[in-house]
Amino acid sequence: MPSFSEPFARIDRQVAQRSEGLEAQRIASLSELDDLPRLVLLGEPGSGKSTAFRQAAADAGTGVVTARDFVSGERPLGQVVFIDALEEFRIGEAGRDRLSDLADALRNAPYARWRIACRAIALPPAETRFLSARLGDLQVWQLDPLDPVQIRAILSYAGEADPVGFVSRIQAMAAAPLLGNPATLLLLNRTVLSAGAPIHTRGELLEAATYQMAHELNEDLPERPDRPEASKIAAAAEAACLVLLLSARSDLWALDKPAPRADLVTFDDLVPAGVSTLALRFALDTAMFRGEAGAFIPTHRMVAEFLGGRSLARATDPEDSSQATLSVERAIAFLRGDDDRPAPAMTGVYAWFVSALARTRHAARAGDLVRRDPESILLAAA
Repeated sequence: MPSFSEPFARIDRQVAQRSEGLEAQRIASLSELDDLPRLVLLGEPGSGKSTAFRQAAADAGTGVVTARDFVSGERPLGQVVFIDALEEFRIGEAGRDRLSDLADALRNAPYARWRIACRAIALPPAETRFLSARLGDLQVWQLDPLDPVQIRAILSYAGEADPVGFVSRIQAMAAAPLLGNPATLLLLNRTVLSAGAPIHTRGELLEAATYQMAHELNEDLPERPDRPEASKIAAAAEAACLVLLLSARSDLWALDKPAPRADLVTFDDLVPAGVSTLALRFALDTAMFRGEAGAFIPTHRMVAEFLGGRSLARATDPEDSSQATLSVERAIAFLRGDDDRPAPAMTGVYAWFVSALARTRHAARAGDLVRRDPESILLAAA
């Protein structure tokens, strides 16, 4: 049934149209797009697509309907229809069968305008072109991160007694970029409030947050029998981030067709490193990454460096005894610059590598590395 009355913090989200390289071409507030006849709203898990739709639908005097219910015949009242949860509807789809069913339902429905919200990974450019060919020209926009005012509004609505103090606490850990995703924001708030032991450092915060990110954030989605364990999804994300950072590239190409640029890391590039492509596909569909048009990047370089450093440390002391072991010296060589110190671009990875190395059988070696270059580690991974 259409959803009319779920509560939300009333904020007018910013959205952007982006090129394949993820550069913003146009930025607007979502309310400025009210008159568009056909709109697709993309966003990463937890980015607030459903909440933005509920607010817009309430303002239009109607409710949100899921893609499944819409195809089954649900028709909310009003001149505009807001269709959510397309990714859930397409689980198990053969080709474009269900997307075609949705296009047919929209073409035969009596609405002057329609909006569809879904995760970026569930509707690549070829699929939006398919919808456009069936239904007419449409515009694709993506939710931008929350701004500081919106962050405080959501925290207040969620019951945080001191939103400014909480944000300041996260900023003091140099983890402010994680606050831009509503689900991650609330996750961090719950993590800090409910942690068995106080969280004082950025490393403790990132470890708790990335563990949660590796799980499905949307409790309304059905269980996926093919979804790997969260630890495997996290491991795939770690390895992918390490490859991106070591190769000085920024984007992962997630589509089966050839990558449009030579600087994109493809799944084929990652297979020799033992990365599970299934786990990586699920990792790309988490708050650890963001993307559009088939190209995905880590949510923030800080997150990528944390995950990449942890992956490199794990390679020196793998849990699976059948896996090849990387020597600590070889791992350090990947990150070292000309002066026997970490290369400037690798300082963050190096710091998190040493931090994670301290939890392996190489703890003594990690101590030596800290004593050799305490500034790099304390500044980047404190």
